[in-house]
Amino acid sequence: MNIYYSDNGGTQYVLVKTASGENGPQSTDWQIPATWGAPARNTIGADNKIKITDALDEINVSKESAQFEIRGQIKLTEPLGGTYHIGSTPIDITWEYAGNLGNIDIFFSSDGGTGWGAALATVDSSAYAQPYVLAVPDVPTTAGKIKIEQVSNRANVVFVTPDPGFAIKGNVVLDYPKAQVLPVQKVGDTLSIQWTLTGTIANVAIDYDKYSGNGINGNPGDADDYAGVVVASYAAAGGNYPWVIPDADNSAVSDNVRIRIRDKNDATVKDSGTVDFKIKPTISFIGGNNDAPLGGEPWIVNQPHTIKWTPKGFGAGEQVKIEYSDDGGSTWPGTGNYLINAGIAAAALQYSWPVPEAVTLSSKCVVRISKVGDSRCQERIQLVYA
Repeated sequence: MNIYYSDNGGTQYVLVKTASGENGPQSTDWQIPATWGAPARNTIGADNKIKITDALDEINVSKESAQFEIRGQIKLTEPLGGTYHIGSTPIDITWEYAGNLGNIDIFFSSDGGTGWGAALATVDSSAYAQPYVLAVPDVPTTAGKIKIEQVSNRANVVFVTPDPGFAIKGNVVLDYPKAQVLPVQKVGDTLSIQWTLTGTIANVAIDYDKYSGNGINGNPGDADDYAGVVVASYAAAGGNYPWVIPDADNSAVSDNVRIRIRDKNDATVKDSGTVDFKIKPTISFIGGNNDAPLGGEPWIVNQPHTIKWTPKGFGAGEQVKIEYSDDGGSTWPGTGNYLINAGIAAAALQYSWPVPEAVTLSSKCVVRISKVGDSRCQERIQLVYA
């Protein structure tokens, strides 16, 4: 048996296949070509026919089918559902097709396909060098979809991004402090936190972590990461937030601080620092009348002097050490009469010290107060013994 195909209602036929001529029901598979003949003719259309003949007697033994339609096929391969993309950034649109489709239109919807608007582009399905690069619309959504359809047969040759669609989000990148090596910060200082925004984010939240971003339990990704709040909500477009480091307690004091910034309404959009920086508490002397030291005033042996201080960024129970040097601070023996107090609660705020008679008289005496366990947190001031 000979099997013929026609794309013009039977006016012309072309032999496409030979098959068994045995008696009874027979079938065979035929891979429909995109084009046929020379010059190439499109098989897509509604006036197609198949004719079967006896290979030995085609004139007398033949059967012709009714007209039928051959349609092309198209399939979107990117973007697919369940992904997300950043607003205002490029996204590749790719497709597979079968048949000579000619031009296709590309549409975008932000509402799951309820509305499509005008076509973003019209391209030749086969001649266009994929991908088609689309600048992602700056329209936040969780139900974005792309539709591609054959211009000449929109109702039947069409493909839409499957549910649930794709998301379009804004993006935020922490610029500072991120990978930079910062000088030691102190409570009460103002740290400028800076970021770059892409797409649309209304408000950001900024957090800090005292454990290199791993939370107190040391496991990154747990709920205790970045438990400290810099600001709960701040306009994202600003690009900068002046953080006054809290000094009422030690909530921000650590040698391993990192900052994280995130979309206030979408915790998956975030960025954080990659290098630790230090935040230290502070101590300052209070002086006046017989309280000291102000600096440069004489202290008399065997007379009591009240040493007063203001601690900031100290936690409950943390202590300070008070000592003095008689050589301008070149050396700090830290023992005997040179150790005024080895450890007193920072919250005590003062200590009365009768200058021992056995001290070496000097005009280069310096008093130092420091945090017990962290001598980098200290204050010193010079006075004169007589």
